[in-house]
Amino acid sequence: REFSRRIETLREYSTLAGLELVIDDRYLLEDFLAAAMRETNRCLACYRMRLEQAASYAAETGLTRFTTTLLVSPYQQHELIRKVGEEAGARYGVAFEYFDFRPGWPEGVVESRALNLYRQPYCGCIFSERDRYLKKR
Repeated sequence: REFSRRIETLREYSTLAGLELVIDDRYLLEDFLAAAMRETNRCLACYRMRLEQAASYAAETGLTRFTTTLLVSPYQQHELIRKVGEEAGARYGVAFEYFDFRPGWPEGVVESRALNLYRQPYCGCIFSERDRYLKKR
């Protein structure tokens, strides 16, 4: 349900903002869990899975570059995202477009609230969701 809410919010905002976007709306939970169990750093597993898919799609469709919405969050590991994105881009022959959107985070919070958009209270992975709810107890 969380996954669907996030995608629907992104679609809603892109329509309001007049943005064209590409969304992979497959819920690859089993793939993520398998990758997270192999990797000691579950964020690294997540970044690899997502950025490999984005780089592959960019190459298949003739795009020259790709990026990720992960770069908006001040809670994400930007240097790790950059490294993984650049590695994925090199494998597929497309450039990873890194930009630090974090300075705009407070403005984004205000705008999303004004537009009454859903704001997820954690990164979106099931481990993060579990940790969030365990902290409340």
